[in-house]
Amino acid sequence: MAGCDYEIIVHGVAANSLDITITCADEVSLDGLRVADSAASAFITRKVAAAETAHFHIDLAAFAAQSDDYDGALRIGRSLLVSPSAILPIPQPGDIDLRLHIKAMDGADFAIALPQDSSGAFVLRSGDVEDAGEWVLGQFEHFSLAEESDMQVATLDAPIALSQEELRRWIGDVAASNRRFWGAVPVAPALVAIIPVTGKKGLPFGRVMAGGGATILLLLGAETSLSQLYDEWVLVHEFLHLGSPLMRDTGIWLNEGIATYFEPILRARAGWKNEDAVWQEWLLNMQRGLPALTETGLNRAPSRRSYWGGALFLLLADIQLRHRSGGRVGTEDCLRAVLKEGADVRQRWLTATMLSACEAATGHTGVLNSLAQKYVYGHHPLDLDQVWRDLGVSLGKDGAIHYDDTAPLAVVRQSIVWGDKVEWPPIGQGR
Repeated sequence: MAGCDYEIIVHGVAANSLDITITCADEVSLDGLRVADSAASAFITRKVAAAETAHFHIDLAAFAAQSDDYDGALRIGRSLLVSPSAILPIPQPGDIDLRLHIKAMDGADFAIALPQDSSGAFVLRSGDVEDAGEWVLGQFEHFSLAEESDMQVATLDAPIALSQEELRRWIGDVAASNRRFWGAVPVAPALVAIIPVTGKKGLPFGRVMAGGGATILLLLGAETSLSQLYDEWVLVHEFLHLGSPLMRDTGIWLNEGIATYFEPILRARAGWKNEDAVWQEWLLNMQRGLPALTETGLNRAPSRRSYWGGALFLLLADIQLRHRSGGRVGTEDCLRAVLKEGADVRQRWLTATMLSACEAATGHTGVLNSLAQKYVYGHHPLDLDQVWRDLGVSLGKDGAIHYDDTAPLAVVRQSIVWGDKVEWPPIGQGR
């Protein structure tokens, strides 16, 4: 079979080094092997090998000591987080299958999010290496969520206040909320890699990498309690990314807008946030994205405006779709339809393809593409205060939310958070 086989041996209980032996099909040259990210090149030694193989030794301990960053390699206790783009020598050029046969020695373990073939080898396309998620190596706590197609959860080797059972409960609840929204497990295989942050509470950072499989990298304050986690938005936001293709031709606004807009909705439907808090968050924050629509256009907006600018675009689209359908159809319906066709976070789409697919799925043409002409490829005035008045929602001086059920779009407002259901069964025990 065309492609290359990688025999990867992890040495040391704390994953101090790797030996990689590469054998490729005849048409694949071993002469041009190189790592996609040169950060680790000083720690990679090519050994003498037979003509039909290439052998590399990688000093992970030294690389992690220099890098000390999750974009390259990060040592946490007896565990190590490393980016495959920094350590996998790959053939150039071309896009071929890399079959990874991984063996951990000396009591070490590994967790990665890649599909496996019938032989048990992990399969990664060489063209996906730069986007592939981090690997967890060494000794660390881990478990899998059977109901999420055996999603793995790996916590790097540092003490945290939470037990593994509490982590399982919380991540399982977030995953269940996400699965209910999408109508299915959005992507498999998947891994949540947790980096404890000493002396901190909350979730300082999260991101998704999706070359081959999907890896959610999550920074977790080591002092965080279970009850505090249900007040956090970061993991819900990152899980939402799993269900949509990656769109970057017009910037990050659509991917980030989807996650920013629907995150409080999912938390409300799960019973972790009330409806007033959703509208309060939007009334306070949607204005942060307004200049992206009115001054630059979303395709030229800086990152700091793309999150709430994208969320505002989704709100405007939701209003129009629900107004036309009597509250029965919204942007969430088009997103589910796109995922059902197989377009999850591992796929790469154009923005225009996504918008047109959404219009076809909802049966309401001329909504998203019309909004895109005004606010993505151009910029146009928008009276956001009037939008809130039409929806019949306002923020009092005391911070309380007030509703006006006589407003022209009051019925639409009521369907935005709850969709076509009067009540959603809560998920988990929360606090």
